[in-house]
Amino acid sequence: MKSEKEIKNVFFKYMHVYKAMATLQDYLILIEDISILSETFIFEDNIVKFDIMPKYFFQDSISSLYPEAFQENKYLKKGGFFEADLSKTNFR
Repeated sequence: MKSEKEIKNVFFKYMHVYKAMATLQDYLILIEDISILSETFIFEDNIVKFDIMPKYFFQDSISSLYPEAFQENKYLKKGGFFEADLSKTNFR
């Protein structure tokens, strides 16, 4: 880095990336809490699955809903902040 302006620019970009990552982590926790309260999902043994009523309600359409709901995002950083948290969760 050659100048103070360049250092500030790099710091600004990294700061916002880490703030965005922290915000997404907070949203993940919030979604888990809301899902538990709605009794739609069960979180156990690092597996997320439907509770009994939603499981049978979505039984006929789950094969078409699943590919739309869970798509890989190529912009998320691999091997970093999110991988440790998201790799613990299996959606079934």
